[in-house]
Amino acid sequence: TSTAEINACADREFEAADRTLNEIYRQALARIPELGDAGDPQYGAKAWEAALRESQRAWVAFRDAECKTHVAMFWAGGSGTSAAVLGCMTEKTRNRTEELKSLYVKAEQ
Repeated sequence: TSTAEINACADREFEAADRTLNEIYRQALARIPELGDAGDPQYGAKAWEAALRESQRAWVAFRDAECKTHVAMFWAGGSGTSAAVLGCMTEKTRNRTEELKSLYVKAEQ
């Protein structure tokens, strides 16, 4: 297996994980109106949605900094850098997906 093939595979895995995260994130946003306290603007749906959006933007920035910058340092630009970065991004994306699922997605009954 060549470096190009490894990178292509790692990229496909990340893209699949990212698609799943985006779907779960959409489900989380859709769930907020039933979770928010309509009588309290501080905890109502609008504030809750803003908080989740802010959290997700911060999480993406963390993931990208951790994987694209910090993890990449261990490889010093070597041929394994891309696969290592994509592997890190995939793992963190899958973890975030599970985190959002546990908070927002109802279990199948």
